[in-house]
Amino acid sequence: WGEYDSSPRAGLPTVLATGATPRFLVRQLYPGPSLQEMAPLDLEQALELFSSVLSVLQRLHQDGVVHGRLKPTNIFGAGLTDSGLLVPETDPWALLFRAPELSGTSTAPIGAGADLYSAGAVLHYMLVGKPPFAAADVSQALRAPFVQLIPSLPRNTQDPDFRLGLQALLTRLMSIDPRDRYLSASQ
Repeated sequence: WGEYDSSPRAGLPTVLATGATPRFLVRQLYPGPSLQEMAPLDLEQALELFSSVLSVLQRLHQDGVVHGRLKPTNIFGAGLTDSGLLVPETDPWALLFRAPELSGTSTAPIGAGADLYSAGAVLHYMLVGKPPFAAADVSQALRAPFVQLIPSLPRNTQDPDFRLGLQALLTRLMSIDPRDRYLSASQ
């Protein structure tokens, strides 16, 4: 288990205790509803929360930590919970937010780009209230980024130029190849 300097005020997942046999983590509990329960958000709320999530990811990445499990159920206000690459994901819904390299469907190295992919999927969820792809089971969820297009944002999302800019942001963040994504959360 890796350790990193974290602060609840900074929105970082705080590990309160660990155990070796059996392996476990005790994490900080955030009060209030998760993003899953709040979405869709209005555009201003979504962009503010997205900016906060990116700030937390940037701090994690500067410390050499990949969150690896970014999804709406792990976002509470500007706080992130439940990080960890060691936990296999078997929930089809959660896999729709996971980068292909984290899901084992790509041989690309795992790095900050994996969290940026997930951040793009989460931004889509913030704006639309549903994952960017549809899947009924694990197999479909694993194939979804390769066979489904990232859906267009609704036309009521701000003016056309702004909506196209948001769509371009989502498309780049959710590129299959991490080399086509942004290099960092601060970019």
